[in-house]
Amino acid sequence: MADKKKEVVKQKPKTQNQSSGSNRFYLLLLFIFTFIIYGNTLWNDYALDDGIVITENHFVQRGVSGIADILTHDSFTGWQKNVNNDVAGGRYRPLSLVSFAIEHSVFGNNPGASHFVNVLLFALLGITIFILLNQLLIDTQTNYSYLIHLPFLTALLFIAHPVHTEVVANIKSRDEILSLLFSIVACIYFLKFIDEEKKLKNILFGSLFFFLSMLSKENAITFLIIIPLMLWFFRNEIFIKSIVPFFISLAVTASAFLFLRGTFSNSAINKEVTDLMNNPFMGMSFSQKYATIIYTFGKYLWLLILPFHLTNDYYPYQISIHEFSSIGTIISLLVCVAFLIIAIIQFSKKTIFSFSIIYFSVTLSVVSNLVFPVGTFMSERFLFMPSLAFCFVFAYIISLVPFYKFNSFPFSKTEISSKLIAAGFFKMRIIQLLLIIIIGSYSIKTIARNTFWKNNFSLFTEDINNSPNSAMAHHAVAAEYRKLGEKGKDTNTQNNFFIKAIEEDKIAIAINPNYAQAYYNIGISYLMLQKTHEAKAAFIKAISIAPKYFDAINNLGYCFIQENKLDSALLFCTTASKIDTTYFRPYGMIGNIYLKKLDIEKAFYYFQKAHTLEPNDAATTKAFKDINAIIKNSN
Repeated sequence: MADKKKEVVKQKPKTQNQSSGSNRFYLLLLFIFTFIIYGNTLWNDYALDDGIVITENHFVQRGVSGIADILTHDSFTGWQKNVNNDVAGGRYRPLSLVSFAIEHSVFGNNPGASHFVNVLLFALLGITIFILLNQLLIDTQTNYSYLIHLPFLTALLFIAHPVHTEVVANIKSRDEILSLLFSIVACIYFLKFIDEEKKLKNILFGSLFFFLSMLSKENAITFLIIIPLMLWFFRNEIFIKSIVPFFISLAVTASAFLFLRGTFSNSAINKEVTDLMNNPFMGMSFSQKYATIIYTFGKYLWLLILPFHLTNDYYPYQISIHEFSSIGTIISLLVCVAFLIIAIIQFSKKTIFSFSIIYFSVTLSVVSNLVFPVGTFMSERFLFMPSLAFCFVFAYIISLVPFYKFNSFPFSKTEISSKLIAAGFFKMRIIQLLLIIIIGSYSIKTIARNTFWKNNFSLFTEDINNSPNSAMAHHAVAAEYRKLGEKGKDTNTQNNFFIKAIEEDKIAIAINPNYAQAYYNIGISYLMLQKTHEAKAAFIKAISIAPKYFDAINNLGYCFIQENKLDSALLFCTTASKIDTTYFRPYGMIGNIYLKKLDIEKAFYYFQKAHTLEPNDAATTKAFKDINAIIKNSN
């Protein structure tokens, strides 16, 4: 045995170039693995917020010709002309919308093509993570890494982790994939600047991809800190000489993005939001707010370790209100303090643990509600960028197992440990067992979770089981029941779905008594059941909560039309039309009122106005044609 060890020691260490064959194998394996566990998303439909960025976004629906508007407007503007100012901070994320517009020009509204692009981009992300870490962990003096399998394990864990299903399976969340993908590519180029004799082109390419990452999603601005931190942790040369060009390039790039965002995004970051569905901390005391935020940190860590009970919905009050005396908050606070201490103690030693804790904290900070409100308690997609730190540490722990087996801790960098492990790492039973359990269970969970993203009905009816205390979850299920009722083949089936919709919206109201949209949808469901009196009461309640809720005001007018109270109907529909002069429905309703009053001239005027505002609406087009026919026949 001693002779065998000596023989191994005499072997020349592998260089980065010599391992290029195995690297190509790893890259191919990561690519294939991604399509294996996310391949079943290719048959999914649009779901959740896909309508906002694709099917209901009139900029995207114009295809390539809409790109100029996408680049010069808030990301919600293409969905609704009057941007939803109930969401703090505005949204300037044009790059994913540009990709959707290009896809629409080529494929039309084809969810399969969009899902394929998402999986492809995610596969490329896994590959770039491997390339970055492979480059990052190489000892620049020996051109060798004693943890040679760590990059592959990190990328493998990242691809397999079930918490990423929301990002990959939901087409809208392509902004998350592009943001992290371009951030990682930027890191690769900035690292090349250090390793390849300070070539200026690497700074320029790094800055370009950093800019693209921010255009994908604002979270990428955290790499303004992460990139210098990465270089300080993983490169031993004097950093002071290199820090100036880095900070200049990063600062200029970030400033350019912030200028564009400030120019084209409509909402202030610290704007006060008074709707519970967009400000979950409304009504909480100062201590309750921050105790709840700290609790969510622990919830995030728990989801990374044991990704069970995944859901798209963490709206009020799926996360309950917490005090600093609650057990969950205390445990979460202790864990956070412990990690902070570890990061500080090991900072000067430049350990993987210290770097990962800081990376996780910095990237999570912008979506944590600590810096500014994000509109919900938490979300699994918010873990997408920070989770890379968890995968890095988890893979590192797995990589250390064989070193302990050979009684040689890796930081000693003894040749015998490195070579023995590099040669037989995946042949070790303990490593095989660990990977089968971890990667296998993660993959099974991911594949199963993907099936629930088939469409809104399958997603919402599944996730209501994991988010029973969310008003939004019950309201979403109610909306799906109402849609099924509208498509029902017989009256009995339709009515059953409408009743279910009302029941779910009532649960949502029990959780959030000021949920105007739930009252509005109850009113719509009652109209479908031809219960005008109950519908009126629901619309009046919605208006009392949100006085400028023009849809509710307009439908209240419709209720009065049904009761033949035309003057009251005219009053409410006219009020709705004044709140939003670009909305076509109130004008169509006013046209109907004047038609019932036998005032053909005014009826024609309002039907024409409605048709001009929305020429693609079937009911408006039919009404306009009918009034034209009436006028011709009367002549």
